[in-house]
Amino acid sequence: LMSIAIGLGQGFQPVCGINYGAGNVKRVKLAYRFLLKVSTSVMTAAGLLVFIFAPQIVRVFRDDVAVIAVGALAIRLQACVLPFHSVIFGTNMLLQVAGEKKSASFLSSMRQGLLFIPCIFILPHVVRFFGAEAILGVQMTQMVCDFLAALFAVPFTVRFFKKLLI
Repeated sequence: LMSIAIGLGQGFQPVCGINYGAGNVKRVKLAYRFLLKVSTSVMTAAGLLVFIFAPQIVRVFRDDVAVIAVGALAIRLQACVLPFHSVIFGTNMLLQVAGEKKSASFLSSMRQGLLFIPCIFILPHVVRFFGAEAILGVQMTQMVCDFLAALFAVPFTVRFFKKLLI
């Protein structure tokens, strides 16, 4: 499903690049907003379907009640943050097109590196502290990282558009 968000972002890149190169800030903003609207809508619909059919999706790979229970919850948690991928990938691609290499690289490394590694070690202990099983922390890790990466993307976007208006 993330390929959908990435694909929409890749369609956005030439539009953004042409208008950014031409100095047409208004069109860059319009293209970015359009990307967020379309991508968020598509990812929300996909997330809803995945949330509803999570047990059936896991069952395709393994027909074991325990595996389905653990996998379905992990998939459902991830489905809840699928709409946020619009912000993560959209902002990253915006920054790449604009030549903001350091910001784009930093933002890109947030989900799977800078946030994921500490979270996979910390969250199981946190949920155990609150009385849940450690596996819940593992199941939650990617969801938490995606949500935090989306939050981190917002100031990058605001800073980028403020810089364009100067």
